[in-house]
Amino acid sequence: MKKNIKYLITFLFFFLPFEDLIISNLPISGNFKLLGKQFSDVVLFIIYCFYFSKINEKFKSFKILLFFMIYSIMINIYHSTGIEGILNVKSIVRFIPLVYIVSDLDFKLGVFKKNYFVIILIQVFISLIQLISQDIGLVFKPVNIETEMITTNFSAAKNQLELSGTFSTTIALGYFLILYKIFFNYSKPINILIIVILFFAGSKINFFVFLLISIHHLIKNYRKILIPVSLSIVSTVYMGVMFFYSNLVKSIQYENNTSFLAIFSIEFWIHFIELQRGALFTFIIYPLLTKSQIIFGYGSAKSKFPELIEQKISFINYEFYAQIVEDIYLLAFVLYFGVIGLILFSYFLKNLRIDLMKVSMISLQKFDTILILIIFTSLFNQSLEVKGFSFYLWFCIGLFLNEKNIKNENIISA
Repeated sequence: MKKNIKYLITFLFFFLPFEDLIISNLPISGNFKLLGKQFSDVVLFIIYCFYFSKINEKFKSFKILLFFMIYSIMINIYHSTGIEGILNVKSIVRFIPLVYIVSDLDFKLGVFKKNYFVIILIQVFISLIQLISQDIGLVFKPVNIETEMITTNFSAAKNQLELSGTFSTTIALGYFLILYKIFFNYSKPINILIIVILFFAGSKINFFVFLLISIHHLIKNYRKILIPVSLSIVSTVYMGVMFFYSNLVKSIQYENNTSFLAIFSIEFWIHFIELQRGALFTFIIYPLLTKSQIIFGYGSAKSKFPELIEQKISFINYEFYAQIVEDIYLLAFVLYFGVIGLILFSYFLKNLRIDLMKVSMISLQKFDTILILIIFTSLFNQSLEVKGFSFYLWFCIGLFLNEKNIKNENIISA
């Protein structure tokens, strides 16, 4: 049975980077394509059921994760969020148990390092094609999946200078490339090529993070503090700009026409603030954060957020902002599961960190770098829900949770 499970997980390892491209081009209806996109989740759920008792007995961190899952589902049931809320919970936790299963199945770190790099080379090659020729590059991009109810849009990377490889978004490609950098590192020529691709890929945050990690690997004496200090500075500046912009929007709304800000038409500002995270914070996140209900959370159905705002501004499209609330994912997570949910998930990460520390300091350093990456990128997008990030993140952590891998491989510390 273990052998079959290893084959299934190995298949998913190779399949997921190409999942959207393959499924979206199958000659079947849109409904069946959407069902096909749930294939990996169903396979993993069956595997989890088989492994549940074993990993529940061995790892304290898994018990905490299980408690977080139960809590998050109960919060969604309490708020009657329906299938939307439950699916959002699934998107966050669906790959996390892979950590324990990969560790137990003795996957060879060296083998999967090579396999990962082969997929990287394919993605790099396709991305270069997309950079050189938009027409040829479109062949490798997933097409939209349309049904009577919804349309799954993969058109985010149709611009020639937005590269996504075979992934559905530039963000997914960027995370996929960054993870290999953290866990295994690249040779210098490949590293430069990846930097070029991320520069043109369209995701500024991925380019910045990769560049910072590259510098981090080069500077030996200061590398332990380089990433946390740099990301802390950028995060502080980011939050400062967001708060400043929030106040600026308010002044535009409430100042009379004698204000120098009145030189801008209200139509211009309505259009402008729809593109800003500061406005999202002002009109959706901040009003919900200040309610006592934030202790337990509102459930993970963002479509219900507008009806929870008490004092609405007439010209603000609250439904629009609710749909992009995960652009500031760290705060969206708090809205979904409350302060209690954030504490539970943080406690899970703390105990997983302890599990890795028992294996080796190298495993611990890798995980600490990942934690910083997650916290920082969560200010800009929903990193934990991206398949191209989440699956390989937890899979690689599982590799480093296996003590045999660390002893048998020459690993560069994070």
